[in-house]
Amino acid sequence: MLEALGSRITHLGAAVGAGGYAKLVNQIFVSIHFAAIAEGSTFAQRAGLDVEQLVPALQAGWASSTVLGVKAPQILDRAFDRPIGTVAVQHKDLRYINDTAAELGMELPFSSRLLGMYDELLAEGKAGLDQMALIELFERRRRHRATPQPTRLNRRQHGPAWGSGPIRAAKPPAREAGEAAGARGWIHRAAGDPTNPVLRRRFDLDSTASTDRVRPPTADGLHPGQAARPH
Repeated sequence: MLEALGSRITHLGAAVGAGGYAKLVNQIFVSIHFAAIAEGSTFAQRAGLDVEQLVPALQAGWASSTVLGVKAPQILDRAFDRPIGTVAVQHKDLRYINDTAAELGMELPFSSRLLGMYDELLAEGKAGLDQMALIELFERRRRHRATPQPTRLNRRQHGPAWGSGPIRAAKPPAREAGEAAGARGWIHRAAGDPTNPVLRRRFDLDSTASTDRVRPPTADGLHPGQAARPH
């Protein structure tokens, strides 16, 4: 009977339902791939890339896939009103995935997040649009966070206050240095308590190499290896 339905038949286990689990695995792969394409395309647009030229370049490398080949034209044409698979069907698949994961006693962080995003699309009345209408959520978030995020690189380029505004401004150097010194002092104080389980795990106080870094000051107030300053 199966041979009449398809040319490739794979037995995945004797238990009833193994084929259903395999189908859900397929949908996990595909669903997360949709999100990767949506996020990558939004990033490319924000960076000023020509997405139409980018897609063939991606298809020549490891990013190539059936999903990219099918969905990229829809993104470029904004043809979400001509669905290959709908938001409603994708939401149904993600709900099955997350319900089954809960029955198996596990959490799927990407799939659960994606279910929430398709919840948003359904709430906006987009059930009949193509699955890749998902990109609209990524584009909306891009517009809401139009100010570039400060990073270590661009802080070095633009100074410590770069990124002020909707993004929290960098701390003044003096304050940052003071907090760092305070944190080092806390480490030395906490390391002096051999019963502290957090510090035992974090710094492995039973290890000679680690205790050299966090050993508490000696009776004269000096840390190991620190010479006394002449008065």
